[in-house]
Amino acid sequence: IYFQNVDLKPAGRYFLRDFAFNLATCDSVQMLFGGQPLGTRGREKCTREFAKAYSALPAKPFNTVPGKTDPVTVRFLKTKNGIYFYLVNNSWSDCKVKLNISRASSYLDLSSDKESAITNKTVEVGLKAYQLRSFLIKDKAASIDSFQTFIPKATKQYYKTLWDKFQKTYFHFKKLALITKKETALFNKLKTAFEQEDFVAFHRFYYSTDAYLMLKNAKNIDLLTKQKEMMNNNYFAVNCGSTGFVKDSTGKLFFPDQACLNGKKYGYIGNYNSVIRNVNAIKDKSFSQLFKTEAYDIDGYRFKVAPGLYDVKLFLKVGYKHSAKSGVFVFDLTLAGKPALKNFDVFTACGNDFDKTVIKEFKNVKITDGVLEIIFSTAEGKSSNARLCNAIIVKKVN
Repeated sequence: IYFQNVDLKPAGRYFLRDFAFNLATCDSVQMLFGGQPLGTRGREKCTREFAKAYSALPAKPFNTVPGKTDPVTVRFLKTKNGIYFYLVNNSWSDCKVKLNISRASSYLDLSSDKESAITNKTVEVGLKAYQLRSFLIKDKAASIDSFQTFIPKATKQYYKTLWDKFQKTYFHFKKLALITKKETALFNKLKTAFEQEDFVAFHRFYYSTDAYLMLKNAKNIDLLTKQKEMMNNNYFAVNCGSTGFVKDSTGKLFFPDQACLNGKKYGYIGNYNSVIRNVNAIKDKSFSQLFKTEAYDIDGYRFKVAPGLYDVKLFLKVGYKHSAKSGVFVFDLTLAGKPALKNFDVFTACGNDFDKTVIKEFKNVKITDGVLEIIFSTAEGKSSNARLCNAIIVKKVN
């Protein structure tokens, strides 16, 4: 019995991307697909093409031909049969390669068994997206001295458009002093890759999570500016579990949730999970937007603030109706190193009503070391999932 594993795979030639990457990067003499069947249904033609070229090569380490390996890598191996060589395209874009070969008069395409003449000591090879092509030169004294890759103008223009967009966003953020060291490092990587026409590397950096978030935030310039102003005034409002900005019914701005890493001024620390909740029946409509997301099984939150006194608010609601009863969602809370809540039962505090919410407020929390931490814990034998929160406000009062 043959089965196809059901995880999503790229369509068409994009299915070959991982194989091309592994061969180009590692000169792999063996490839596995997670120890499972390849799942080639609907991609048989391109998979057969790659497998035929790959299987024709000796299962030995090859030598890399000197030259620029983005997007195409060329390798060779001298054997008693002659010189085997392959070209692998690590890009989604078609391209052409010109090989400079000494001495030999012909070469054999190992996939088609077609022999072609070498003229003027050069061989031109066309490559489709993520394509592997393998060849044999029977003249053992021949050598592949160098190669050049020619990238289509349309591909270059595509990446120029992306680079222009990223530059515009980056400098706009920089003007507003909203750039971090991490984003500057990303900018420099993209700049180097674009200038050197290393478009495979550029593609990887541009479509990374960091670049995506930066470009996404370009749509929220006004909100980011407001957020920075609030944080400069030691005022933080976080919608736990949310990936975007949210405003409550009064227009107050709440920030997206995030990990407190890479120089961030606020965020969760340690363990963390998030979920979206249905709040259609919630009774307090004033803050209903804040309860649509929930952070749970959380270790805590950290805020980097100036020394002084702070008011802290926690917005809480039981979101999982199946377990909505007293004695389940119970946790302890430590605030700035001091006990703040003991055996706090969220459901009980909400009046034993699943559609009600509760806001716990703590006045004049003293901070001397520039860090305000909110730590959640549960008693032994209690589920750590009880450590939940929907929103947090931290505001300096003096």
